[in-house]
Amino acid sequence: MNLEFLTNIKSSIEELNNVERESSFVELELYQRASKELYKKKVESMQRFLIEESNYYKQNTKNHIEQINRVVQSYSEAIMRIIKAYEKFYMDAFKIRQSARDNQKTCVANIAVIEKKKDNCTNKRLLKKYSDMQIYFAQKKLNYTVLINECTARILWCITHMEEDVLSTYNGSTSLTIVNKRLGFLHKIRMWIYGKGYYKQFIENLFDETLPKIMVDANEKAAVVAATEKGFLKQVKQMNKQIQAEKKDLAA
Repeated sequence: MNLEFLTNIKSSIEELNNVERESSFVELELYQRASKELYKKKVESMQRFLIEESNYYKQNTKNHIEQINRVVQSYSEAIMRIIKAYEKFYMDAFKIRQSARDNQKTCVANIAVIEKKKDNCTNKRLLKKYSDMQIYFAQKKLNYTVLINECTARILWCITHMEEDVLSTYNGSTSLTIVNKRLGFLHKIRMWIYGKGYYKQFIENLFDETLPKIMVDANEKAAVVAATEKGFLKQVKQMNKQIQAEKKDLAA
């Protein structure tokens, strides 16, 4: 066996692996960065909503900062629950794809090594076995391509649906849009007199009704993601089982 030939194959595969890995990890980093930005955007949106409400009711935000922080904390936990579900799915699909790519490169290397063996072989029986082995590894390579494409599709699904689910999670049905924005003199007098009571009721409704609904919504969305991932992992297990089962005797 030509050791230089094997070294060149290994070097080429490692170089290709490094390029793909670097590209994949850039993709992963961008996804994680986008997740953080999306989370920040939603939390800040809730904070602005609460401040706008306190201004509408002519209340000093500092006097209600503890309640506002509790609302923001609960809301941020709901948003993070959705994001974490998608991140887990993304990471599992990402790792499976990386493994499939590595296995695919091994198949390519095996085909090349076998081809080199065929060049120095005159035994017809061995030549037939080598050809069968090449077909076996070529089929495995093709099956890994299917698995890689399936992982990529799931990754894209996570990217798209995470953004949709997070952005659709309670954007604040503010009184500023409900009460026709007539912030004239009479409004100011009314709020100076009754604003404290109105704002108290607003906060109570947030804790008693709005936040529980938000959490239910977040849990349902996370559950859909988890169920989708469970189905995907079951599919991957079946695909890997099929790949490993095909003409296993030839791989020896």
